Amino acid sequence: MRTSPASPLRAVAEAAQAVASQRPRLLLLLLSVAVGLALAGAGAQAEARPEASNRGGLAGLALRCEPLPEPEDCLYGLARDHCGRVVCAKGPGERCGGPLHLTCGEGMYCKCERCIGCSLNTFTCFLGSAVCM
Repeated sequence: MRTSPASPLRAVAEAAQAVASQRPRLLLLLLSVAVGLALAGAGAQAEARPEASNRGGLAGLALRCEPLPEPEDCLYGLARDHCGRVVCAKGPGERCGGPLHLTCGEGMYCKCERCIGCSLNTFTCFLGSAVCM
């Protein structure tokens, strides 16, 4: 059996048409990957440099690093916030950690976003629960 010369050309034309019909899907996939990589890179930069979130924040939480007045009368001592500013430390049972990196006063540590232990300034304690909820 002999094939006509038009048959191979027809096969090539059909193959080219099949590839062309897949091009929009391939472009959409490549665009999706590029956008995903760009967002991941921007998020990593904002995480590494908290001051970058001064310009709006990527995670919906704008962490602004504006100057604050020097704290006075801090019951549980002094600490530094996510911007490196001096702030009042948190006391027994108060919220700590989180995106603002709130710090507990001396004698306490942060567990389950609560200051656990006894304040060396006031000698008040909070023992919390053994399990984070």
